[in-house]
Amino acid sequence: MRTINIKWLYFGTISLTLISFLFISSGTMNPFIPTPFYMLFLGWIISYGVVFVFPLLYVINLKMIANNSNFAKITLIVSLVLSFLNLFYLLNSWEDGIVHQDLDYLKIVVVENIFGFSSLIVLAYFGIKRKNKEVQYFANLLVFILLAWCAFPYLGELP
Repeated sequence: MRTINIKWLYFGTISLTLISFLFISSGTMNPFIPTPFYMLFLGWIISYGVVFVFPLLYVINLKMIANNSNFAKITLIVSLVLSFLNLFYLLNSWEDGIVHQDLDYLKIVVVENIFGFSSLIVLAYFGIKRKNKEVQYFANLLVFILLAWCAFPYLGELP
């Protein structure tokens, strides 16, 4: 039985904690910290505990699937599904974003999401094709980074 790569466990947990902390430390959303709507919701419920949600989910994810022989395929499938759902969300939230944010804000957020999810899909695919475990771990971490940072951004009225 293979063990989880400890380097990725620690690097991922620290990275996700720092990225999640951006949500709290920024004070308000901006195009470069386009807070996901579920982070706002979780922030209202568990306050500063929101910083630890994605690192904890990442650790659980690694414990559950990192040793699975289909780890890379699972990461690619999750990447494709999240990419589609995120695109669907952005298309359906566009009008609210124009009303409550502005067009420049939306353009930046969309570019971040397109670049992020495109990179994720390419990395996940490359990890499978090259059988490169490091790339597979990075793609898996990138799923969580995108979810904590810019996926499904809140485009409603600012508090």
